[in-house]
Amino acid sequence: MADNQELEALITALDAEYAQPGYPLAHGAPDAGLLNSMAGLAPLFLEPARLQRFYFHRLRKLSWPGAECSRSYASLEAAHDELCLLRRTDSGWLTQRSQLQRLESLWVFGHDGLTRLGRNSDASHYLRHLKALQQTDRCASLPELLARPAVFAELAADEALIERLSASLLALEFRHDDWYDPDGPEAAYNWTSLKFWGAIYLLLFSEASCARDCIVRFTLAASLPHYRKQMETLQRMARAAESYRMTRHAYAF
Repeated sequence: MADNQELEALITALDAEYAQPGYPLAHGAPDAGLLNSMAGLAPLFLEPARLQRFYFHRLRKLSWPGAECSRSYASLEAAHDELCLLRRTDSGWLTQRSQLQRLESLWVFGHDGLTRLGRNSDASHYLRHLKALQQTDRCASLPELLARPAVFAELAADEALIERLSASLLALEFRHDDWYDPDGPEAAYNWTSLKFWGAIYLLLFSEASCARDCIVRFTLAASLPHYRKQMETLQRMARAAESYRMTRHAYAF
């Protein structure tokens, strides 16, 4: 009973934060760490409607449910659908209250409320895509990302992942961030997202035609913010991927 009460109190606090005017994410609301600490208890003690609400708050704070959602995946999808509906109908309100970006929605779930690439068949499909995203999240800088070629090369063998990432980047027209403003394209977040570059790095390790086509179309998107700098970053990543492939080939002999 105590665990249930703690969970209900947490959801109530998150609901109150979500209802605040302005930018409530900047205030002292329960953070992802607290949500993560309660993750294993929620499927055991919450009824489906309340579990969906718990997942709603976890997703908007990038507190990704893991394997514990396997038996309650329908509630997780419903929570994401709720966020997608808000993205369609009240994106300004949602952007102030959610850290979940369109790229993350498309990458992990296959749809974001504005673009539908397909849905995960079950929790295992969700967890496969989440694993790839979280490998990128573990990197704090581009050099750190480039220093892990073996990890990204292994993940790039997943054809379903590569197809989804290619389609996601094309749907977003290679925009890095939901805050993109055509009137202020010089902002760093328009061209320095590690999640975006993590997706590009995965495509560079793939031999799939969709990956190659996506990279070519990226190089042709000359109107992107800091296009030259983005192409320099792309070339740097391509050299790192090719160097790893050549090293692997040499060891094979």
